[in-house]
Amino acid sequence: MRIELAPPVPPLPPGLPGALLGATPGNLCDAQGGRGALPGAIRPVTRATAFAGRALTVELPPGDHLALWAAIAVARPGDVLVAATGGCLERAILGDLMAGLAVNAGVVALVTDGALRDAEGIEQRGLVAFAAGLCPTPPLRAGGGRVGHAVTLGGVTAASGDLVVGNRDGVTVLGGAAIGAALEGLAQVRAREAAIESLIAAGARLPPALRAKLAECGLALPAD
Repeated sequence: MRIELAPPVPPLPPGLPGALLGATPGNLCDAQGGRGALPGAIRPVTRATAFAGRALTVELPPGDHLALWAAIAVARPGDVLVAATGGCLERAILGDLMAGLAVNAGVVALVTDGALRDAEGIEQRGLVAFAAGLCPTPPLRAGGGRVGHAVTLGGVTAASGDLVVGNRDGVTVLGGAAIGAALEGLAQVRAREAAIESLIAAGARLPPALRAKLAECGLALPAD
C-alpha cells in the first residue's frame, strides 16, 4: 500500500527563544491557555523523560508501522517522531532495534497514541519514548499511512515542524504560528509562579485571587 511523504518542513528557527526550549510541558500548556497538552493516557515508557525538539509526524494504519520506517529514513537530528495510530494497542509500532536505528538518525524522542515493546531495550538505546501502552505483538508491514502531514493524538493536533516538549508530567505541542503568543503567555505564567513562590516563602496558605474566588462561592475563610 502506498505511503504518502510530504515535502520537508524547515527546521526550528535558529533564533527560537531559549525560554520556550527550556519551558516545561506544564508551562507551555498554561502559556497556550490550557491547550496543547496530550492526554495523560500517553505516558513515559522510558525512565528518561525530558526532551524538546521538532515534530516529524507519522500517520499509521492500525497495527502497521512501515510508514514509521519512512519517517526514520527522512528524519533530521533533533526530530521527535509523533506517531498517530488511531489508538491501536494490539500491536507494537516500535521496539529496541528500531529505536537504535532511530537514534542513529538523530531522533531524540518518540510520542505515540499506540503501543511499543522492548521497553528496557528502548531505554538502553537512549531514545525517550511516550506511548499509550506496551504490547509484545509485532507490527504489520503492509504499508499505507502518511509522513509529514498533520496528525491528531488524543484530540491534540500536531504538524511537522511544531515544537514538542516532554518530561515526567507528559507532552505538550506548540504550533510554530503560536510561538509569539506563547512567549508572552510564558512570561505571564512565570510572573504568577514567582508571586506564589513569594507567598510560600512568607508562610501563606492561599493566593489572594483564590481566596477571593472562594469568597464568591460563599465561603468565609480565616486569614492566614
